[in-house]
Amino acid sequence: MDIINNEFEKCFKDKIKKTDRLSKYSISELNDKFWRALLNKDGVHTVRLGNELFLRDRELFLELVYKFLAYMDLAKFS
Repeated sequence: MDIINNEFEKCFKDKIKKTDRLSKYSISELNDKFWRALLNKDGVHTVRLGNELFLRDRELFLELVYKFLAYMDLAKFS
């Protein structure tokens, strides 16, 4: 087991990345900005805004994601 751990430590680098919080925005601002980022397919901002919204209000986050998925399904069949 020591051999495996030694080899694993040689080839694996643990990068600790700080999670940026967007605490300066209110819930309503996050809601609006997240929805617009989803519709514009802006990946970087969608992830950051979605992360903050998820941490603050999971139900609202899931509601927005479900609405977006429903919207995309309707747009696909139109």
